[in-house]
Amino acid sequence: MNVRECYEVMGGDYEDAKSRLMNDAMIEKFAKKFLDDASYCQLSEAMENRDYDAGFRAAHTLKGISGNLGFRRLGDSVSKLTETLRRRETVPVDAELCESQWKQVTVDYNSVIEAIKQL
Repeated sequence: MNVRECYEVMGGDYEDAKSRLMNDAMIEKFAKKFLDDASYCQLSEAMENRDYDAGFRAAHTLKGISGNLGFRRLGDSVSKLTETLRRRETVPVDAELCESQWKQVTVDYNSVIEAIKQL
């Protein structure tokens, strides 16, 4: 699988990533580094413990990384969760909504990981 195909499979934005990283070699390099990023694990632990402060920080980090690498589908789903958690300071957290959004983040994250592993 080449880089463009990988991005198609994961629901990414290849052209966005290429505009930032310039060529397929750099995109592949940073996409593979994503496999070692701890923000998803931190988010997972925070959500399991209903630690919404830590969850917000981890989701925000994952959102930024996803955006920078052009992982559009993952970025969109984690952005929704980030915004839900951001409101925690002014309104009670909607645990049901967070759980639903968290499940979608997990599906999208796994899609990205599987696509990268096929590079």
